[in-house]
Amino acid sequence: VGSSLDSADQGVKRLRRTLDQMMVLARAEAPIHDGDECASVMDVVHGIIERSGDDAGGRLTLLTEGIDAGSPIPRSMLEIAIRNLVDNALRYSPPDSAVELRVRFDASARACLLEVADRGPGLSAEQTTQIGQRFWRGDQGRQRSDGAGLGISIVRAIVERFGGRLEMMPRDNGGLVAELLVPLR
Repeated sequence: VGSSLDSADQGVKRLRRTLDQMMVLARAEAPIHDGDECASVMDVVHGIIERSGDDAGGRLTLLTEGIDAGSPIPRSMLEIAIRNLVDNALRYSPPDSAVELRVRFDASARACLLEVADRGPGLSAEQTTQIGQRFWRGDQGRQRSDGAGLGISIVRAIVERFGGRLEMMPRDNGGLVAELLVPLR
């Protein structure tokens, strides 16, 4: 009975996370509310790093270049997008490997290039065309069985709505790089 209850509990938790992700996806496509402006991309990044805490286990490395700026992407949406990329990198990477978060501001292009680079199993060429489709999951290298395959599609929906883009590419010497182009004000 104990293992059946544990299994049912895990299923309920998975369903709850899936429903939460579906709600986030719906919000990413909904009208924007006042008071959710992003005055600083770096404030968002630092908040994500601080809240990663034990999950990151000191694995996150931050590299920055250029002068911080705000984005037309609402703060809450930008936070969700970056957090989803960081969470995926931590989830798919070996527990003892670093995850690099590189943030480069280009004032002349009015854009910020944010890269999350891991040392996980990476993706095949075919998988890179599938990632970001709703409910598609790359299960190779996955440490846990949670997730519904919505995280990257949420990231893509958010940034494309505001004129940004998301690209996923293999990392030299193994792993994956998620490259997020964030428009700046």
